[in-house]
Amino acid sequence: MAITDFEFLRSRKKAKAQDGGGEQVLNATDEREKVVQDDGAAAVANVEVDLLRLILFFERKQWRLIKISSFLYVLSCIFMLLVEIGNTHNRPVLRESYFLKIDVSNILPSTSPEDAILVNSIARSIGIHDFYQVGLWNFCEGYNDEGITDCSKPKNLWWFNPVAIILGELLYGATIALPSKITTILTLIRIVSNLMFSSFLLSIITSFLLIFLSPLVLLSRWYSYHFVTFAFISGLLNFIASTTACVMYVIFQKVITSQKELNISASLGVRMFVFMWLGTVFSMAGWAVHLHLAIVSRKKHHATRRERRERKREREGKSPRRCPQLSLPGFWRRRREARRSGGEVVVIIEE
Repeated sequence: MAITDFEFLRSRKKAKAQDGGGEQVLNATDEREKVVQDDGAAAVANVEVDLLRLILFFERKQWRLIKISSFLYVLSCIFMLLVEIGNTHNRPVLRESYFLKIDVSNILPSTSPEDAILVNSIARSIGIHDFYQVGLWNFCEGYNDEGITDCSKPKNLWWFNPVAIILGELLYGATIALPSKITTILTLIRIVSNLMFSSFLLSIITSFLLIFLSPLVLLSRWYSYHFVTFAFISGLLNFIASTTACVMYVIFQKVITSQKELNISASLGVRMFVFMWLGTVFSMAGWAVHLHLAIVSRKKHHATRRERRERKREREGKSPRRCPQLSLPGFWRRRREARRSGGEVVVIIEE
């Protein structure tokens, strides 16, 4: 019959405990277990403090991000407002903000420089201006030597109809033959212009609302998810309007300048396009900030949800959930079981 080393040590320590030294061993064991429990409680307290610091950090970070998003939407509103009011009146900044400028000063060709003055006077006598500028709400007209002389009244869902504008400027009985390629795309221009007008108007309204409604994301993470969708719609409207304006007026410029026999030139308004795309970029940047806020609020929700579970366990009278502890070695578990069983030592003898 053989006795293992661990069993021999256990029986020896048990014999010492029966002789009078067991109390010291048990006291040392109790103190060690108390230290382990104190360490576990301290670890839980440190975790709770870390969670509180993490929540406060997220809240401060959210406030900074909300301020940044509101500032981005303020910039977006400013630039989109410049697009909205561009070319509406003959004023320093507004007169230079237009989508397209059509120059028809050479629509009546002259054979010599001496005839240019005569041709120009003839064009003015029949009601043709030197240039026409296209905005979002109206158009402006003028002469090269005088500048803008008049702007049409702003109108909702206005669209640029060059045939109606030029023919409407002519005196009664005067006509100009226009190519069929221009007249066939007027219906498409009207539909696209209405889409562009509506997108610009809705984008500036949504951007303005997001300036003041952004702090609501602190109330609930569900608000943050809804704001991500709302901000994406605002940025998408800006992008659709800007892309539509670029494509439509670039195509219109190519169509007008392709008719060499008309001697009509067209140029794009660089300032208007810069305002338009800056507003779009700032709006999309605001959406990116709200997307980040949604991710941060999800992390904060997990931290607060863990804290709510612990508080619920305390209200129910349950002990707070401790950090996961490592399993004790086999000889330590057997010692604890022996102490709980009243000091009986079981020695297994193999035959």
